[in-house]
Amino acid sequence: MAGLRQALLAMMTLPGIPVIYCGTEQGSTEQRAAMFAAGFGAGGRDHYDTHAPLYRDIAQMAALCKAHRVFSRGRPTVLQDNAAQAGMLAWSMRHGAQTALVVFNTADSDSMADLPTGLPAGMVLKGLHRLDGLDGLGTQPGRLVVGANGRVTRPCWRRHGP
Repeated sequence: MAGLRQALLAMMTLPGIPVIYCGTEQGSTEQRAAMFAAGFGAGGRDHYDTHAPLYRDIAQMAALCKAHRVFSRGRPTVLQDNAAQAGMLAWSMRHGAQTALVVFNTADSDSMADLPTGLPAGMVLKGLHRLDGLDGLGTQPGRLVVGANGRVTRPCWRRHGP
């Protein structure tokens, strides 16, 4: 589930039209009956749940993308990746005067992000979205300060929790 949520957020923060298969927002993991009561195999009840965790996640991700055009119109630049195994994956998105950083830890262990942002030292970056409350900053996305040489360094908790 953690990997699926990361993949959905990646789709929403990269240019292009995100394509989400029908049922993903419901968390379906096996063949399912029709979503609505009148459909085949639905047993006379609606199976469409707007309170399902993935439904809410996707709605928040879509709102993020809509509110910040940098995600749909920007140009991505990979800042950190690990082609050999799970680990840090980060990219920046730039569009006009806007810059956004997108950072994932795809590993099951804690990792350290050390990102060359190209931004000026001392710039304060405001967190816009976070998949989990696992970064030690409480329940809201935090703020980061760009350090020397335009780098951002901070621990990133593993994707399944500390």
